[in-house]
Amino acid sequence: MSTHALQAMKKLDSFLKESLRFHPLGASSFQRKVRKSFKLSTGETIPAGVVIEAPNHAVARDPAAFEDADQFRPLRFYEMRQRPSGETAPKHQFVSVSAKSLSFGYGRHACPGRFFAANEIKMIVATCIVRYDVRLAEGQTERYRNLDFGASVRLSFQFFISSYGFHLPTPLREKTS
Repeated sequence: MSTHALQAMKKLDSFLKESLRFHPLGASSFQRKVRKSFKLSTGETIPAGVVIEAPNHAVARDPAAFEDADQFRPLRFYEMRQRPSGETAPKHQFVSVSAKSLSFGYGRHACPGRFFAANEIKMIVATCIVRYDVRLAEGQTERYRNLDFGASVRLSFQFFISSYGFHLPTPLREKTS
């Protein structure tokens, strides 16, 4: 798959960004230990030795930041990229970081591997779509619940690739044609 093909997957890009917004990896993002006490402009002091973090989940579900914040809308960011209103499309890409999109960090300390990760995820999803029929198990009408591990990690993907020796769940079958 070429870089151009990966960049052209705008709807998949939107789906991935919305998935990470709706089900962030943790309640908070980019934890930092304060090495030296400092005073905020509000007069409050942040003492040395404490860990500060950004409220990733709270920001992602804030109605002031996102319209219909408690609804999963897979094309939310695709639609934002299509608006002619002066908003720039790049800030709505999966890899974009902002005060409203904290999963990859923010500012100069944002994750430098997010571009590689986005390309890898797109290739994995595209391969699964091409090679497998994905559907709910017979008799099921709702998606699987997310699996939660500890306080910070959520596993949303419900399939395993057979070449790694894992079993494929009932709703996932390799395509025959």
